[in-house]
Order: sequence, then C-alpha cells, then structure tokens
Amino acid sequence: MQRSSNHDTLDESALEAVKQWRFVPAKRGDTPEPCWVTVPIVFELD
Repeated sequence: MQRSSNHDTLDESALEAVKQWRFVPAKRGDTPEPCWVTVPIVFELD
C-alpha cells in the first residue's frame, strides 16, 4: 500500500478488491518487462 486513507474500513476494502485482480505483466516481445504502477482507488460514500 502506498498510502492509507486513514480509515481502516476503507483500507481493508481496497485491499480485498485488489486481491481479486489478476496481474498480467507488461512484455517487450515475449520477455516480461519490470515496472511499477500506482493505481488510485476512489471511494464514493452514500
């Protein structure tokens, strides 16, 4: 986690969502290419 929302419930929800994602590495030809990506997770509360 890069940064906390400062709300445990939101942090836990974000982690649970990300655990369900499937990673597909970037490739250059057939060779996986190392990289870092930051994906913001935005919450909308009713």
